[in-house]
Amino acid sequence: MPQKEKINTKDLRDGVLDAINNRKAKIISSNKNPKNKILKKKVLYSDNIGTGFSARSISSNINVRHSTNGINKLKKKKRKTISSSNRFKHWILLPILSVFVAFAILIVGVYSFRNPPQHFIYIATKVNLPAGFVNYKAISISDYINARNGLNRFIAIDSGASLPLENVGEFTFSRLVAQEIISQELLSTIDAPAVDVNSLWNEVSKNVKNPDMEILRLYGWNQDEYREYVIYPEAQSLALASYIESQNGDYEKYLNTQIANSKIVRLIK
Repeated sequence: MPQKEKINTKDLRDGVLDAINNRKAKIISSNKNPKNKILKKKVLYSDNIGTGFSARSISSNINVRHSTNGINKLKKKKRKTISSSNRFKHWILLPILSVFVAFAILIVGVYSFRNPPQHFIYIATKVNLPAGFVNYKAISISDYINARNGLNRFIAIDSGASLPLENVGEFTFSRLVAQEIISQELLSTIDAPAVDVNSLWNEVSKNVKNPDMEILRLYGWNQDEYREYVIYPEAQSLALASYIESQNGDYEKYLNTQIANSKIVRLIK
C-alpha cells in the first residue's frame, strides 16, 4: 500500500490566516475608495430585495401621503360647503319667518278686538284684508272701515239718528252683505234694468247748495266716496226692485230669502 503524505498543519494554519488578512486588507482598501462609497449609495437606493426602503416602496409611501392629504382637503371643502349652505338657508328662512310672525300678529290684532288699534287697521287696509265673505266673495276691510267711519260721523252729527253707536259695525257689515248679494243677483239676471247712478245723484243733490261740502261735513267723504258707499248701492237696489216687481214679486221678501240662503262669514268684530 502506498503511504499517505503527511500534511503540515502549521503551514495550513498560516495559509488560512494569510488569506483572512488579505481579505481584510482588501475590504479596508475598498472602503477608502470614494467610488465604492458612491456605489454603495446607489445600491442602498436601488430596487434590490431586502433593502427595506426601495424606490418602489418610497414612491408608494409618497402616493399614500398625497392621497390622504387630498381626502382631508375634500373633507374640509365639503364641511365648508355644508356650512355655507346652512348659512344661506338661515338667510332665506329668517325673513320668511319674520313675515309669517308679523302677519300672524296683524291677523290677531285686527280680528280679535271690536275696536282694533289704528296702526293695525291702517296696515289691514293697505294689504286689503277681508272683513268677511258672501258666497265666497270677499268684502274688503277697506270698504268696511270707510263705510263704518262715515256712519259713525253721521250719527255723531245728526242728533235725530236712531242707531246706537255700538251697533254701527254690525249695521255696516249687514249693509255691505246686502249690497254684495244685490250685485250678484243683478249680474245673474239677464233682463235686469241698467243701474242709473247719475239720475239718482242728480235727484239727491239738486236741493243741496254745496253737495261736496255737505257730504264732507256729514260723512267725512268726498263725492266719489259718497257715490260708492251710498248712491251706487241704492241705485242697484232700485234696479233689482224694479225687475222683481215687474215679475209680480215682493222685493223685500225676495231679498231676505236670498240673504238667508247665502253663505256669509263675518271676520271683523
